[in-house]
Amino acid sequence: MMVMPKPYSLWNVFSKKGFKATFNIIVGLVGDSLKEYRSASWDDLRSLVAAGNEIASHGMFHLPLVSSMKSIVRKFLRPLLNQPVRTLSVFKYHLSINPAYIVKNVGISHELESSKRIIEENILNYKCVSFVYPSGSCDKKMEILAKNSGYLSARSTKVGYNDLIDLDPYTLKANVWDCTTRVKEANKWVDIACRRRAWLIECLHLVSNSNREKYPHFTHVDDLEKHLNYLANRNVWVATQKDVIESFLKDARA
Repeated sequence: MMVMPKPYSLWNVFSKKGFKATFNIIVGLVGDSLKEYRSASWDDLRSLVAAGNEIASHGMFHLPLVSSMKSIVRKFLRPLLNQPVRTLSVFKYHLSINPAYIVKNVGISHELESSKRIIEENILNYKCVSFVYPSGSCDKKMEILAKNSGYLSARSTKVGYNDLIDLDPYTLKANVWDCTTRVKEANKWVDIACRRRAWLIECLHLVSNSNREKYPHFTHVDDLEKHLNYLANRNVWVATQKDVIESFLKDARA
C-alpha cells in the first residue's frame, strides 16, 4: 500500500528518474487514514496508472492466505521464535490499524478475486494482473488459485532473486526493505542480480522522512533516492512486475 504523509511523494521520487513502479494495494484500505498517514485514494491510483505505473492487488484486508500447518509454522511460528520482538511489532501494528487482520472471516477467493474485480471497476480500462500474497504466505493451493483468478504472476516474501531461465511466475521472490536496511546493502542486491542475470524485486512498505510509529518496515525517503541514483548510474532496467512478466511470457512463446 502506498502510504506517506503526502501520497504523491513516493511517486515523485521514482518519476524524477523516469522509473515506473508497482504499487501493491490493500483494496479494503484505499483512502483510509492510517495513524498519521493517508493511504492512496482511487483518484491517486488512477493518476499513477495514467503515468505508466502498475496497481497490483495485495488482497482485500491483508489476511494471510495459508492453508497448511507447514505454511503457518514458516510464516508465523518460526519468525516469532527467531525474531520475537520484530514479529510481535509487525503483528501489533497490523492489529492496531486493521482488526480484520485477525477476526475478519472471508474466503480466500474473496481476497484474490474480489480485490482484482474492485481494482478493475475503479480504474477504467485497467486490467489487474499481478498479485502480492498478504504477509507473503503462499503454498501450492494459493498459487493455483492466483492463476485461476486471472493473475499473470504473484509475489511472495521469500528472499532471493528470480532466475528467468527457470521462473515460476506464481512464487516470485523479493528482497524486502525494513528499518535496518542500508543503502549499501540494497545496492549490493543490484550487483548480485546483475552478475547472475536475474530479476531482482525490491519491496518497500512505509517510505517517509519520519517514523514516529516505529513501524518495522520503514525506509527513509533519502535512502530510497540514493538507491535510485545507484540504479540510474548502473543503467539497469527498472520496470513493473507486469512489464517484466509480459516480457518473459513473450520471450517464452518465441
